[in-house]
Amino acid sequence: MGLRSFDVAIIGGGSGGFPAALRLASRGKRVVLFEREQIGGTCLNWGCIPTKALLSLAHAAFKLARLSPGAR
Repeated sequence: MGLRSFDVAIIGGGSGGFPAALRLASRGKRVVLFEREQIGGTCLNWGCIPTKALLSLAHAAFKLARLSPGAR
């Protein structure tokens, strides 16, 4: 495999690095992104976003249970 050249190198594919890489690539830049674990980082994969989705679902289930107390 030969050497490749890039316009931008981004270290970290978290909530800042991943969108930056996408934006630069969409504007014609040759981008290389280095990520040790999963693209999206902690917030996207384990933290903020999954937690908010679970809380939203629990809130909806609670409201539904209050609207129809005998239903299952």
